[in-house]
Amino acid sequence: MIRLDSSQVAEAKRQLESRRSILVRLANDPSVKMDDLDRAEIIKYLASGRRPEQPSDIPSLMRSFIKSCYTYSVLRKYGTRVLGQIPTPGTIGLLLEMVFAESSFLDDETWYPKNLYAVAMNIQRQMQFDLTSNQPMPRMLRVMLDGSKEMAKRLASGLQPFYELIEQVSASSPEAMWKFVVNFAKPIYNVGPALICDFIKEIGFVRFVKVDHHFLGQFKGLFGGYEDCRHLSNKRHFLLSQWLADAVEIEPYYLDRILYEWGRYGFQLSNYGRSSPQ
Repeated sequence: MIRLDSSQVAEAKRQLESRRSILVRLANDPSVKMDDLDRAEIIKYLASGRRPEQPSDIPSLMRSFIKSCYTYSVLRKYGTRVLGQIPTPGTIGLLLEMVFAESSFLDDETWYPKNLYAVAMNIQRQMQFDLTSNQPMPRMLRVMLDGSKEMAKRLASGLQPFYELIEQVSASSPEAMWKFVVNFAKPIYNVGPALICDFIKEIGFVRFVKVDHHFLGQFKGLFGGYEDCRHLSNKRHFLLSQWLADAVEIEPYYLDRILYEWGRYGFQLSNYGRSSPQ
């Protein structure tokens, strides 16, 4: 792992705070072109320091889970095109209703894992998809089938024990956290540990970060003096994110969100007549 001296830590903290402040200013400026969801989340989390809320019931949790499983670029773009906006836990049922012409996705009762599995299986019996295909519809259905089966096991004792387990994992070592998300993802077709991390961080467990290209691309400019993070394995990147967050005394969720949003919108600083931090 890299070493940062006190001056490097201080500079990294300064840059992170500068980026956070600039992103908040951009999000509050209606003349700046920005996705509505990103704008709302910058204001909600980076301006106020709030944490994502834990879903209070299993249907809400399952909507968050399926939404995160669909955040891989291909499915995210497909869902956005169908829905007309980036899918959220609040709109994921509507998206599935539109894709599969199945109105039960709008009902809370459907979103218990065993019920969701039954609905997905019924759709498969009717449509006979090749579930090994990477086309959006069969892939979405396969994720629902595998994911609802896995979540039925993990929620067998109820919602609170599920949260308590993640809390225990969050308090353990980064290596144990990574092992947890790898094992979580393993039974779910085309869902890797990065998407499980996205799910866990978006239900309020702020030690987790999602490994993606926006985040990777920002490391080198913020923390110089070591190899380009794009060449690190997903595991090494996850461990590095934990170490760096601890070094600069910021919860990993906020490090993740600052770097992710900066990767998407930092270039817009040119509209303000100033250059971005290096």
